[in-house]
Amino acid sequence: MGKKTLMLAALMPVLLLLAGCGPGEKYADRGARVLMESSQASWTQALAENCGLEDLGRPYGTAREVYTCDEETKLWRISFDLDETVTQTIVDGYAQGIWNACERAGGRLHSSSGYAYDAPDEAKRQQEPLNYYIWYYHLENKVFRVGLYPSEMEEGRPGGVLLEIQQWK
Repeated sequence: MGKKTLMLAALMPVLLLLAGCGPGEKYADRGARVLMESSQASWTQALAENCGLEDLGRPYGTAREVYTCDEETKLWRISFDLDETVTQTIVDGYAQGIWNACERAGGRLHSSSGYAYDAPDEAKRQQEPLNYYIWYYHLENKVFRVGLYPSEMEEGRPGGVLLEIQQWK
């Protein structure tokens, strides 16, 4: 082998490490990368009309979407069953897409105590080590609570992600 080949072979692990791809990960963890694909399901229109959230989709690898709405408690719940293993990278990437939609709808997002988050990474750090997301956003004179959880944590059922949005006040 030549010097260039040896140099490239030695440099490749460093480049992969910098890209954020660990063994067995399908996606690089780059913080702000959105891992969401479009959905034509009825819940997207319902959340746009009731919660002001536009351009929502589903996590990559979704095989099935189940939507429920409780009009009495104003709770919209979408359960996504994924074809692949639910990793923290997928949850984080989907959370980024939901975060962006909430910011467009209601400005700065905050915790239940009113602490304003600068980014979803900060919201995640406040809630570790459970690796779920909860935040609040305002739309006109309403407050909405957003929760995003791996289904294993919320229901004891692996292989899914749950999105819950509830009108809080």
